[in-house]
Amino acid sequence: MTKIDPNKPILYFDGVCVLCNKTVDILLKIDSRHALRFAALQGETAVEKLDSEIRERMDSMVLVEDECAFYKSEAVLKTLFHLGGIWPLMGRLGMLIPEIVRDGIYNWVAKNRIRIFGSRKQCRVPTEQDKHQLLP
Repeated sequence: MTKIDPNKPILYFDGVCVLCNKTVDILLKIDSRHALRFAALQGETAVEKLDSEIRERMDSMVLVEDECAFYKSEAVLKTLFHLGGIWPLMGRLGMLIPEIVRDGIYNWVAKNRIRIFGSRKQCRVPTEQDKHQLLP
C-alpha cells in the first residue's frame, strides 16, 4: 500500500495514452515544487482511491484535491495553479474562457487523442527520479 500525502493533489491520467503521458512528462519537469502527484487510471492508486463511478467517468484526466474531483478543462486549469512561475496566471486566464468552449475543445482532444497521438501497450514505469511523484 502506497502512503499518499493527503495535502497534495493527485492528477489521474490515462496510462496508455501517449498524449497523457507526454503531458505528465512536461508537468514533472515544470513542477519544481513537487506540488502534484500523478497516477495512471489503470494503476493501483486509482483502483484504491477512486470509486468505480469516477473511474468510468474519466475521459483522460481528473484532478483530485481536498477530496474534490475536477474534470475536463477545469482539471487542466486547476493543475496549472499548483505549478510555479507563470503557470498559475495561465490557469487564471484560462478560467476566463467560458466553460462550454473550454470543455468543447477538451472533449474533441479527449475523443481523438488515441487516433492522433497513439497509445502504449503498457503503462509507464516511473524512473528513480520520478518515483516520489508517480504513484503506482
